[in-house]
Amino acid sequence: MRFSHVIGLFSAAVMSAALVGNAAAQSKTVKIGGIFPMSGNAASIGVHVKHAFDVALDIINNPHPELGNFPLAKNGGLAGLGGAKVEIVYADNQGSPATGQNQALRLITEEKVVALTGAYQSGITLTASAIAEKYNIPFVNGESVAPNLTERGFKWFFRVTPIATDFARVYYEFLNDMKAAGAKTDNVAILHDNTEYGASVANTLTTAFKEKGIAVALDVAYATNATDVQGQVLQLKEKKPDVVIAISYTSDAILFAKTMQALDYKPPMLLADDSGYSDPSFIKAVG
Repeated sequence: MRFSHVIGLFSAAVMSAALVGNAAAQSKTVKIGGIFPMSGNAASIGVHVKHAFDVALDIINNPHPELGNFPLAKNGGLAGLGGAKVEIVYADNQGSPATGQNQALRLITEEKVVALTGAYQSGITLTASAIAEKYNIPFVNGESVAPNLTERGFKWFFRVTPIATDFARVYYEFLNDMKAAGAKTDNVAILHDNTEYGASVANTLTTAFKEKGIAVALDVAYATNATDVQGQVLQLKEKKPDVVIAISYTSDAILFAKTMQALDYKPPMLLADDSGYSDPSFIKAVG
């Protein structure tokens, strides 16, 4: 997530919190709950998100005239709420939908947050936002891309990120450009975990490609938090797809990269679907 997106996410969450009403207006502190993976297979992302949010909090809560017209930077606190400060109460979802759901309930009922943000993994956003909806608490999502999250008719769920259908369009355009440049792109394989994120993105890509006349020749699914992916890599190596689209969280992305190297397999073209491949820890781990 780019820092400008973090500020945008904060702005959306703060505005949603302000709309809640008296709870925010009567307090000198606006408490927002942040549900992110601080442990589990995507823990590195949670740490990076927290660092970005800490910087955003400093910009919002303290005057930064040197930043010019940067959003929320001019004043100390929220001018529209009498200078109220923003506080983030973090919760570790542990990479578990059930834990994320429980943390959302705790943040709402015990910490008395007026808005929630998170939860990175689509499967956890699915359960945590359902709790927010039940309690009429705004849930602003900046990362999860599963299409069904915004197909539930919720009134209190807001998403500020591209979704899987957007990825499918961009991938199709990219593959067309590569084909026009002489690359082979007819034989596509999708490698994905079995979480809400992995399964939903894979299904969306398959459907979108089929409509465009591109057949997904190979669908390779695996259990998240895998410890051995040699079977999946050997399957790809045997079928020799022109393009591999990989959908994995950080620990799995690292494991696949190392296993591909160990088995001397290099796909002609590898498209990494954000997530674990955009985590700075991925580059540090695999080079």
